[in-house]
Parts: sequence; C-alpha cells; structure tokens
Amino acid sequence: MPGLKPKDIREIVGEIDDQRVTEILALEPTAAELAEAAAWLSDDDAQRHEAATLPAGRVAQICEILAADEMEEEDRRS
Repeated sequence: MPGLKPKDIREIVGEIDDQRVTEILALEPTAAELAEAAAWLSDDDAQRHEAATLPAGRVAQICEILAADEMEEEDRRS
C-alpha cells in the first residue's frame, strides 16, 4: 500500500476532523499502526493495565492525536 488516504484513516478509526487526519497522515503510519492505536483507545482500563507493553513510536503518537480529538469532542458536548 503506497500510503494511507484520509478515507483509509476514517475507515479504521471512525469519523475524525480534517486536522486530526492531516496530523496522522504527517506521521506516515501503516494501516497496522493505525489499527493498533485505535484498538488501544477502544480498550477499557482493565485490559490496558494487563498489557505487557504500552504503545510506542508512531502508535503512541497516533493515540495522542486520537485522544485529543475525543477530548475536544467531549468538551463540545458539555
């Protein structure tokens, strides 16, 4: 796969704003890295604490971007 497109990102992580898509694209992640980040964020805390390793590298960066997007969405709803 030559590189992810915005639609690929949204298919994996769901609907996110264009700024977040641009930030993720700048990291040049693989689909597997994106899926891993999405899985980390969808896990509940109990499962996360049981994991032997925390996300690192691009996966961790993607998690930060997606978590920021979720936090902003929650703020807009409040």
